[in-house]
Amino acid sequence: MTRRFVYFLFAAALSAGCGSDPRPTTDASAFAFSDVFVVIDQPLPPSDRGALDAGAFDVPAIGLDANPPCRQSSDCVGHAQGALCHVPSGRCVACLAAADSCPLAEHCDDAVHVCVAGCRSDEGCFAGDGGLADATDGGVGPLHCDLSAHACVACLETLHCPSGTVCVGHACVPGCSDALICTTGRMCCAGGCVDESADPLNCGACDRACAFANAAPNCVAGSCAMGACNAGFGDCDGSAANGCETSVYGNQDHCGACGRACLGGTLCGYDSCAPAYCCADLHVRLPTLPSGAYPLQSGTTPYTAYCDMTTNGGGWTLVLTIGSGANDQFNYEAEGWTDVSIINGDMNDPALDITRRNQGFFQVPVLSEMRFCLDAADHCINESLAESSAQSVFLGPENLRMHPPADFAVWGYTGALGCARAGFNVTVPGAARCRYGVLFDRGITCGPGTDSGLGLGCRAGNGTGISAGQGDGALPLRRTRAWVWVR
Repeated sequence: MTRRFVYFLFAAALSAGCGSDPRPTTDASAFAFSDVFVVIDQPLPPSDRGALDAGAFDVPAIGLDANPPCRQSSDCVGHAQGALCHVPSGRCVACLAAADSCPLAEHCDDAVHVCVAGCRSDEGCFAGDGGLADATDGGVGPLHCDLSAHACVACLETLHCPSGTVCVGHACVPGCSDALICTTGRMCCAGGCVDESADPLNCGACDRACAFANAAPNCVAGSCAMGACNAGFGDCDGSAANGCETSVYGNQDHCGACGRACLGGTLCGYDSCAPAYCCADLHVRLPTLPSGAYPLQSGTTPYTAYCDMTTNGGGWTLVLTIGSGANDQFNYEAEGWTDVSIINGDMNDPALDITRRNQGFFQVPVLSEMRFCLDAADHCINESLAESSAQSVFLGPENLRMHPPADFAVWGYTGALGCARAGFNVTVPGAARCRYGVLFDRGITCGPGTDSGLGLGCRAGNGTGISAGQGDGALPLRRTRAWVWVR
């Protein structure tokens, strides 16, 4: 505290006289007081905290503070506002930011110079948990004081973080840098610690990625190794360089696994060998397969059928043969044309003169054609049609076909059709009829006198002819062999 003194300056003016007496006059009128005065602040002793003294030299000063300012902290000892002096304002305050004397968990608010909650050093973060960061702080480790926010955080720089982590947003997150190396056995790649001995993306070195065609990549002891092949592929050549190069789905030589070949005319449907649906299917999948008997399965039960892989493009399934001795089994009215019985189903040599019918007769669809051979295996007529099976063709109504007479010459027919009929299930009421073939009338009467017919399941009228499976009538037909194929 200071005491303000006011000194007035006096100016004496000597009266102008004619005398030469050097002595100053003592006449009070000879003095003039100037209105100039000087104010001088003098420091007071520490004990002087009261009002101005009433001594002879104390002059009341205009505008003096009621609470005199401080110039040093010793001036604030015992002061109600605080024991420290804020020199710029001359006030006694509770704390100063420059010399923070607040408790460890508090700091001095420089605006109001009072202690508030919030750390001012790392020591202020050593609370009841020993200053360890929990999971929300980004990891486990000593906390550090962020002086800008006076908050305890996990890290202020990467050096505060454990190995394998870096400081991001005051939290330790997985990562690494040149300044913070990884633990033994791991190296820093693209900001992350990796195990170069087992990481397939950084195998033995950063960015050295392992890759194999159609296979999982592995890294073993820092070297790339091929894992298990992807589903549907196999390493059939034994070379890891090209990975799992072979598709094993639908592969005849590697069906479901390397080296598992489908033999005997079976097909690799997915990952296992199975019979073909029909000979046409087998021919498309295995175009070099020769003619012969092969396993088929167009229903629930597999069976064996003969496949013609050469005639007219190949792919024909033999579904029925009629031997030269057949009669009642395949006459026009016989159930052999419409039922589902099996006849000699395991005998598939087309050269044998026997009657046979396998599952193909009622299970294999007629995709585009049927072929009828009479008397000899190469005496054949083709019919273009599509049906669910050969059986369904003979279950249907009469189906006239538009073959010219010359087409039947292969069967030995040399006449004209006239008003006769040709096709499936053809009949003349009260006269001749055929399951498949041609009915002819040499007299062109087109009535009960129709002479006879050529084909399968034919019944004679008043003439003679050739039939497979039928031999009765006014003049018996000559019974012979027949073959029925579908594709």
